[in-house]
Amino acid sequence: MDGSRRDRHGLAAPGTVLDGEAVIYNENRAGLQRWQSRAHSGPARARELAAFLPASYAVFDVLARDGQDVRGHPYTERPGPAS
Repeated sequence: MDGSRRDRHGLAAPGTVLDGEAVIYNENRAGLQRWQSRAHSGPARARELAAFLPASYAVFDVLARDGQDVRGHPYTERPGPAS
C-alpha cells in the first residue's frame, strides 16, 4: 500500500479489511512444520520460538478499502494489497 493507505505505524489505514494468513518462512518458503511447532507449544516456549521463528502476515486479497466493501468486484479489478 502506498503512504496514503497506511497509518502512522505502517499498518493498513482504517476502513481497510485484508484477507490472508500468518506464515513462518523457512529459506524464503512458507513452512507449515515450523508453524505447527509454534502453535502446539506452551506460552513460554511459544515466546522463545517467536524470537527464533518470526511470523509474517501474507495478504491474499483486499476485502474493503476506505470502508467500502469491494468483494462484489471481480478479483482482477479489486485494489491490490500494494496499491
